[in-house]
Amino acid sequence: MAMPVDDPAATAVIEWIRPEAGGNRTGPPDWPVAAEIVFPWEVMRHYHPEHIDMNWGTTVIIDPIDLITAYVWESKLDFIAHYAVLPLLEADRQVAIHRGGKRIVAVSRIKEVLGPADASQPSPLPRPGQPPVSPPDQTREIIAAATINWLSPETGGLDHPPTTSAFTVIASFFGGSLWPAPRDVVETDLRHRVIMEMIEPAPASEPVSQARLHFLSGAHRLTRLRPGDQFHLERDGRMIAVARFDDAPAQLIRGE
Repeated sequence: MAMPVDDPAATAVIEWIRPEAGGNRTGPPDWPVAAEIVFPWEVMRHYHPEHIDMNWGTTVIIDPIDLITAYVWESKLDFIAHYAVLPLLEADRQVAIHRGGKRIVAVSRIKEVLGPADASQPSPLPRPGQPPVSPPDQTREIIAAATINWLSPETGGLDHPPTTSAFTVIASFFGGSLWPAPRDVVETDLRHRVIMEMIEPAPASEPVSQARLHFLSGAHRLTRLRPGDQFHLERDGRMIAVARFDDAPAQLIRGE
C-alpha cells in the first residue's frame, strides 16, 4: 500500500476497468495505491521527442477523496516524477493507468491541476491534433469478438452505452497491448476505424457489453494480436471504452 497523498499535484476521477475487460482480477484495489500512469502519444510527441517514442509512463499515487461508486473514485494524485509530469497535466485530459506494463486497469480524467505547492505552475502543453487513422482496405477486413467496458460520463465516456449495431468508433492501440510499441510500428498501424455489432448490449447495472468488431484496416498488424489483448475505443477525440479481445482477430477477404 502506498503512502497517503498530502500535497497532491492534481485531482482526478479514476474509473477502474472491470475484470472481464482486462482490469484487476479482484476489482478495485485497496487505497492509497501506486500504479503506472501512461501519457498518450499525441501528448508526448510534443515533449522531448528525441528520446520518447510513443508513450511515456511514471508512477502515480492515487488517494481517494470520494467513492462515487465502487469502481469510480474522485482522487488526489501525486507523481514520483511530479516536476516532469506537471506540463502534461491539463483539466479534462484522459490518461490510462497500467499494471504490469501492458494491462490497462483504469482510466483517469484530470479535474484540477494543483501543484505541488512549492513549484511554479508551468503552462500545459497545447492540445495537438489526433494522430492519423489507418486508411480503409477495400479488399480485406478483420473481425473479432471483444468485451467492452464503457467508461462513465465522469471519466469522459458516453451518457449511455450504445445498444444498436453499426456504431462506428476508432480503436486505438496506443497504451494498450502494443505498449511499448515495437520499433517497426508506425502511427497508422495503431488507430483503426471499427464498426461495432452488438452481441450483448450492456445491462443497466453494469457498463460491460459483448460485441463483434469489424476492423476496416490493419490486416497486416491486427492478426498478430491474441485473446486477452487490450485496446481502447475513441469517439470525437475522447476515450469512451476499454476493450479486450475474446478471440484472435481473423481476416476476411471481401468477395469470397
